Amino acid sequence: MTNAANLLKLANTGIVACVDLLAALAPTLEDAARTASTKAFVLLDGTLLPIDRIAADRPFYSGKHKMHGMNVQVLADPSGRLLWASSALPGAVHDVRAAREHGVIRALTDAGIKCWADKGYRGAGGTVRVPAAGRCSPEARRPSTGPTRRSEPWSSRPSPPSSPGDSSANCGARPACG
Repeated sequence: MTNAANLLKLANTGIVACVDLLAALAPTLEDAARTASTKAFVLLDGTLLPIDRIAADRPFYSGKHKMHGMNVQVLADPSGRLLWASSALPGAVHDVRAAREHGVIRALTDAGIKCWADKGYRGAGGTVRVPAAGRCSPEARRPSTGPTRRSEPWSSRPSPPSSPGDSSANCGARPACG
C-alpha cells in the first residue's frame, strides 16, 4: 500500500472509533426521560440533516424541504439544552411517525413528562402538546360554502356597534389572515 492509502485507512479507522466513542457516551432515551422528569416540561422537535443523494433515493427526499436528508428527533429541556437525539431516519419520514418509531411519545407518556412540540406532531397523543389550530392555520382555511367575495370595500362597511366601556379601536379592521 502507498502512504496515502495507509493514511486514508488510518483516518477512516479514527473516524469510526470517534463515532463509536460518541455513540457509547450518548444518553439513551431512558436516560433522557429520567433527566426530563426533573424538568417542568421538555421540547420535542425534528430536524432534517441535508445529505447528498441521487434522485432515485426517494425515501431520503423530504417534500417539505425539497431536498434529500435524514430526519433526526431531538429532546431539549426548557432552556434549550440537548437531552437526547435520535438515530437518523430517511427524510421522507414525518416527524410524528419518527417520534413514534423511536418510542419517544410512549417514553414521555409512561414517565408522565409534559412535552411541547410543533404542529408536525399533531395527533401524537400522550403528554405531547401542540399549538392550537387558530383561525390562520391551514386547518381553519377550509373553503366556505357561501360566496367569498364582497361587493363593497372594507372602508364602506358599517362598523359593528360597541357597548359602553369597550374599546372600538379594532372595530371594522380587516382580518389579519383574510
